[in-house]
Amino acid sequence: MLKILNIILVTVLFVSCNKATIDLRGFEPSENSNSNNSGNTGNNSALLGKWKLDKVTEEGKTEEPEEDSDGTEIFIEFFSNGKVRKTFIFMDEDNKPMEPMIGEGTYKLSGDKKTLTIDDEDGEEVVEITSLTSTSLIYRSWVSISVVGGDSNGYWTSMHYVRV
Repeated sequence: MLKILNIILVTVLFVSCNKATIDLRGFEPSENSNSNNSGNTGNNSALLGKWKLDKVTEEGKTEEPEEDSDGTEIFIEFFSNGKVRKTFIFMDEDNKPMEPMIGEGTYKLSGDKKTLTIDDEDGEEVVEITSLTSTSLIYRSWVSISVVGGDSNGYWTSMHYVRV
């Protein structure tokens, strides 16, 4: 009886393992896995490449990006040398693409891959990566609003990108 149970368990294990896959690209251990890579751009292969803004979520309310209303497309591209490029493509009155607006800067990905710092002509932006897979990048940041009387308020904004 125990032999039959073992055979069944081993069979179930092999069948289930054969059907399951896990995508760990970009999350390989670094050469020196005991070191703290905070602030380095090394081992960032999951982040590298070109991403297109798919949707924006503000305080739980999901909105499609501006491209649905006026044709604007927003891209962000990460390079292995620590450079980042943001591209905005606006449409004219005839719905034809205008000359792209391109902003360039640098980025740093924390060792735990949870914090991304982008430094460009708009200043430094620190965001929290909430999801990074081979096909999607989601990060969130706090948008601060100053109100009359010196008080400040704000809300969380999540940017949802897809790889292109």
